[in-house]
This record gives sequence, structure tokens and C-alpha cells, in this order.
Amino acid sequence: MNHVLKNIHHEYDLKHILHPFAEFPRFLNEGSRVFDKAEGAYVHDVDGKKYLDGIGGLWCVNIGYGRQEMADAIAEQVLTLPYYNTFTDMSSVPASALAATLFSDHISRAIIDDGVFAHGFTYSGHPVACAAGLKNIEIIEREDLCGHVRETGPYFEQSLANLKDLDIVGDVRGRCYMLAVEFVCDKATKQNFDTSVEIGRRVALEAYRRGLIARNVGDFIILSPPLTLTKEQIDFVADTLHASVLKVMDELKNAGG
Repeated sequence: MNHVLKNIHHEYDLKHILHPFAEFPRFLNEGSRVFDKAEGAYVHDVDGKKYLDGIGGLWCVNIGYGRQEMADAIAEQVLTLPYYNTFTDMSSVPASALAATLFSDHISRAIIDDGVFAHGFTYSGHPVACAAGLKNIEIIEREDLCGHVRETGPYFEQSLANLKDLDIVGDVRGRCYMLAVEFVCDKATKQNFDTSVEIGRRVALEAYRRGLIARNVGDFIILSPPLTLTKEQIDFVADTLHASVLKVMDELKNAGG
């Protein structure tokens, strides 16, 4: 992408998108990261840099990016029935098929027995989204991604658990591909850093500079990557976080923190 277009997209984003949970004084000064393509477990920003997406979009890109059969399923549904609602007595084939896959009679009956389900959105049960959901489940089952996670998940857990050897890592918890790293200023007492240190954000930013996207929430780094990660990619996540934490520790030491 050329320099002019890159600047335009950053400008559009800065002026016109309301980002959830953004701290706007800082956001207006720093802007956001704008991505324009992806494949597998990776995303690319408009500057051409490649990142391993450690948060799976936002916990939801289970099968990885760039699946042709997913694009085909979505395109076919757009041509067949691009939209219909599920209000009152309306439905669509993809909506009913996905609902039958996800909800048991027991769950449905618990709601139906109340008489009226007074809740809904215009796009609830959107047939294109439901077609994508059905294809997603098909791929997960066909490729046994749950089995892959059972096999590689303990390796991911142990790889991140090794971070607990570092002085400011108080805990690493979670299971398989949903993990959190907690930072503390005193391992013995589990005392938190002062909020002004922004320890989670500092580690996340350093990881980002090194090509890994991780989400910081307070004193935590949270990871939930695509379920397709290889052991080599897991090694990259663990090694990058290890190096990032060490860098931040050095910065805090040099600053007297």
C-alpha cells in the first residue's frame, strides 16, 4: 500500500471510528494499528509488517485466516439468501441449521416455556453469519482442531509457565489456548504495580514491536490465538513474551521503578 493511502486510512480511523474501551486522550495522540490482510495465524498492517495474532482477532478466529472454502460458503450464501430476519415467525435455512447444532431441546425449552422471548436484533440469525458459523464448525470437526488443541495445548501452557521464572511474572493461568500472564512488582506478596506503570500495556507494546499481538487488560497479558498454531509458532509466542518482559524489566530498572 502506498504512503498516501496508508496515511488516509490512519486518518479515517482516527477521526471516524469509536473504538470500544479506547482512552481517547491517548488514542487521539497515538492513533491505532490498521491491518489490511491476513493468512493463517498472521495479520499484516498497512505498513507491511507481519504479526502473529496472539488473540485470534478477539478470541474468535479459531480456524485461522484466509480459508478459501470459508470465503466460498459466505459468497454462496450472499447469492442465495443474503438476509432475512428471525423475528416472531420468520427464519432461514442457515439460521435453523446453526441453531439445531448449537442449542439442545433442553436449552430451547427453558426459554420457550416462559411464553415470550422479548429480545432481538435486526441482524440476529443473519443467514450469512450463520453460513459462516456452520462452515467454521465443519472445518473444526473435519480437521479435528479440538484434538490438535488437546495435543499442543499442554505444550503452550508449559511454554508460558516458564515465564514464571521472571521476577515480575506473578502467575500464568488458563488452559490450552486461553492463557493469561499476570505481572506483579513483588512475587512474595503478589503486590500489584502502581497503575501509573501500565505494566500490561508496556509488555504488550514491546511484544507488538517484536511481531506478536497480545491483549493487555490491567496487569495481565491475555492470549487466545487461532486453534491451528504449530509448536514452532507457540515457541515464537513464548520467546517473544520472554524477551518483551526482560526488556520492560530493564526499562523499569533503569528508570528506578
